[in-house]
Amino acid sequence: MYRGLAFLLDFNFLKNNSQYALHQFASRMIRTGDSVLDVGGNLGYYTRVFLKAVGPLGKVYVVEPVKPFFDNIQYFLGQNKNLTLWNYALGTEQKSVQLSIPKGYGYLRTGLPKVVSTDGKENNKDDFFVFEAPMIAGSQLFSKIISLDYLKMDIEGYEKYVIPEIKDFLKRTQPVIQIEIQDDSQEVIESTLLDLGYIPFYYENGSLTSAKPDNYSQDYFFIHPLKMEKYQFLIK
Repeated sequence: MYRGLAFLLDFNFLKNNSQYALHQFASRMIRTGDSVLDVGGNLGYYTRVFLKAVGPLGKVYVVEPVKPFFDNIQYFLGQNKNLTLWNYALGTEQKSVQLSIPKGYGYLRTGLPKVVSTDGKENNKDDFFVFEAPMIAGSQLFSKIISLDYLKMDIEGYEKYVIPEIKDFLKRTQPVIQIEIQDDSQEVIESTLLDLGYIPFYYENGSLTSAKPDNYSQDYFFIHPLKMEKYQFLIK
């Protein structure tokens, strides 16, 4: 399955498939030589797109906590010398955590790993795959990244902890941010990024718009004013 979908992505056969519209759009936002950070790499489909977009002169960093997902990226893409892989869960402290995935999805076909909650709902091993992962603060992990052009984040609700924790890193690097936001994270994410001067945008029909569409369910995009000129051609 992975090889087949990877082939379709690599050769742009999914350009008219709405399920992968953001993969195609993200590739248009990235230029040769850019530096990209993929937080929540999952099986590496975005990572493939990013590597192709930045070319050999660019750099792609990937954070993926679930070991089978991490191993998949390493196996298929680890030969790229401009790829750095980190097998961590991002958080606010250094400790070991568990990530759960509903067994009904099949762990090599899902993008839904979540840090196990304290209410015990994910502790039923009959219903969930559970994986151990080391947690680390993003501010520590990213401290040696000198510059960053693009950040994609998909961490199933944990963004409300991670974005505030890496606020100084974002202030220093000012990347475009593509982020999936869960409902209970929206206020924290927007207040943190607006405080840094970021402007929110929304994906619609191959472009970005500042007017939020009704019943919006896609990733959010945030662009810093100092980087706006670079992406003006994609804003309607």
